[in-house]
Amino acid sequence: MKKHLLFLYCAFAPYILFPACINNTENSSVASANDGFIQILASNVDIEMNGSTDFVTVTNITIGHNYQFTSTRTGNNDYITVTNTSNSLIAEGVSPLTINNISVGSIRIHIRVNSGCERDAYFHEITLLDKTIEPTTCQKPELNSLGISYKSDTRIDLFWNPPIFGSTPAGYDWEIVPDGNSPGVGTVAFGFVSAPTTSFSTGDVLSPNTAYDVYLRSNCTDEGFGTGAYYLTNNGSIPGFTTNSNSPPDNDLCGGAITLVEQTGIANAASAAPIAGTLLGGAGTDVSAESCGGSTGNARDDVWYKFVAQTTNVHVTVEPSPDFDVVVTLYSGNCGGLSFLACSDANISNPSSEDINYSSLTIGNTYYVRTYYFGTSTPSTPTFDIKLWSSSSTTDVDGDGYGALVDCNDNNPTINPGAQEICDGIDNDCDGLVDEDDPSLAGQNTYFADSDGDGYGNPAVTTQACSAPTGYVSNNTDCDDTKSNVYPNAPEICDGLDNDCDGQVDEGVKTTFYADSDGDGYGNPSVTTQACSAPTGYVSNNTDCDDTKNNVYPNAPEICDGLDNDCDGQVDEGVKTTFYADSDGDGYGNPSVTTQACSAPTGYVSNNTDCDDTKSNVYPNAPEICDGLDNDCDGQVDEGVTTTFYADSDGDGYGNPAVTIQACSAPTGYVTNSTDCNDGNATIYPGATEIPGNGIDENCDGSDSYVWY
Repeated sequence: MKKHLLFLYCAFAPYILFPACINNTENSSVASANDGFIQILASNVDIEMNGSTDFVTVTNITIGHNYQFTSTRTGNNDYITVTNTSNSLIAEGVSPLTINNISVGSIRIHIRVNSGCERDAYFHEITLLDKTIEPTTCQKPELNSLGISYKSDTRIDLFWNPPIFGSTPAGYDWEIVPDGNSPGVGTVAFGFVSAPTTSFSTGDVLSPNTAYDVYLRSNCTDEGFGTGAYYLTNNGSIPGFTTNSNSPPDNDLCGGAITLVEQTGIANAASAAPIAGTLLGGAGTDVSAESCGGSTGNARDDVWYKFVAQTTNVHVTVEPSPDFDVVVTLYSGNCGGLSFLACSDANISNPSSEDINYSSLTIGNTYYVRTYYFGTSTPSTPTFDIKLWSSSSTTDVDGDGYGALVDCNDNNPTINPGAQEICDGIDNDCDGLVDEDDPSLAGQNTYFADSDGDGYGNPAVTTQACSAPTGYVSNNTDCDDTKSNVYPNAPEICDGLDNDCDGQVDEGVKTTFYADSDGDGYGNPSVTTQACSAPTGYVSNNTDCDDTKNNVYPNAPEICDGLDNDCDGQVDEGVKTTFYADSDGDGYGNPSVTTQACSAPTGYVSNNTDCDDTKSNVYPNAPEICDGLDNDCDGQVDEGVTTTFYADSDGDGYGNPAVTIQACSAPTGYVTNSTDCNDGNATIYPGATEIPGNGIDENCDGSDSYVWY
């Protein structure tokens, strides 16, 4: 008898009171945790048709709290009866059953299929939740909902159901560690997924045939409840898995289905030729498992086949290895839209061959077959033989396995529905298309999109064809298929692009620019950069001989500053001043004695008008003095500064104002006095003794004065 460990599904239902369904055998006694998290009380509660019926005793119930109880099996919510330990009824109803303000500390939980107290052949799982506590907690993901959607030798994809109660988490933290390790110890992969996403993939980071543990928790930080406890299985342990030893087979998914040839004119399965198959390495499925024979298995490790119908009826027989509970399914359509036709899962208790006998095929159509193990883990020997056969006969002239009804050339064994299309101008696979663009077409070439028309293709955009379609080329070396001036060996230009696809941008065509630190427009030949245009602070000129001074550059005006302003290697040349010797220190220089300098050396002046540089009182505009020199350098000696002297003919010391001479000193017979009134008589002069009455003015006062007493 097949028994299933069933997961929790919580959907509220009305509380309806029915007669109590009391069970007679205690399955277990469990103390209520009362922590606000869903607690599995038992997962193996038995209510077999001809066996015992179990109840679960729950102790440590908090009187006055509100509790919710669930019990679920595939497709049904169970009928729950809650009694005290004396089997007196407390409450009953369809799962989930809520009891508010519970009044006893110990209870019994009894499970039946329905209110009629019917039994079944399955194990049941019972859970408890203290609802008085749960609204303040960050609930774990739904218990026992963790499942594997894909498991290969290097990767696993997991899914789960969100918490039914409590705050809605912002997302979930997950972590994969080696088997037995604590979180954060040897972490192989980890991540966070935002709600409502409830799945993750590790990516291809795992090792083959290696055991790992999964840590998963709700993250309610955004809701103010922090992070929840790590997910545990129903036995209170961290869930684990072991990666496959082998990589996925080619026909792991529908798109890789292996082609089978329908054998015709076969009397029975024993007469049909077997094709060996295996689930080894089966990693995932892209088609959900169907209900077959009243139960649904786990199709994750399925493998796929396809065939072209040559008759209207077919047998699909799968003969598995021992203990391999195989399921086989037949579909019409294609991998993008399959339609279920039939399945076989008849041999449950004693796994053996499964056979589909389907008699409504359309000759010439393609059909798909898949086979998988019913259980959750692939058996240790997952091998089988598959036989595709029909008792109807067909005519096959060329013996290629395909009759004339489906073979488009029954005289050529290389042409049939199972043949590979090749680039030869023939419809090799009888699909009505010649050399069609099919990824499996033999002899096709790979062509690459040339969107910019430069003759070089995009390696990331390809198509398979016998000849290049429009817009495609055989070359795949374009590094940017959006720009026609970018392709291998294109001329590199200054446009910010890697024109020649060598990984370098604008190299080889950039200009050398030189630092112009002093901003004089001339660059330092020792400080350079390569660019397509001059960066700030750089110029194309490299002839500056001093990039720290903006008055130093080629052809700059040379000034007396101790620098080579014009960068010709000479300092202060051509702009010096002529200075003149000033030997007498009168500030006027000797035009005959010169020197060149930027400033006057000691003993030199810029003036060159001295007419006698040996005498300090001789210089232009000097005061002329009676020294026998041309003091003011005007070519005249002592001019303009002589004294008027008067003739003193009588020698009395007084000069005749009417007879004068100019000289620096009195010539002989001349005096500076001009008051003599008779220069012919030495006794007549100013101040002489006047003799009265003689008619002579002896003292020159203008009269012959008498002296009266």
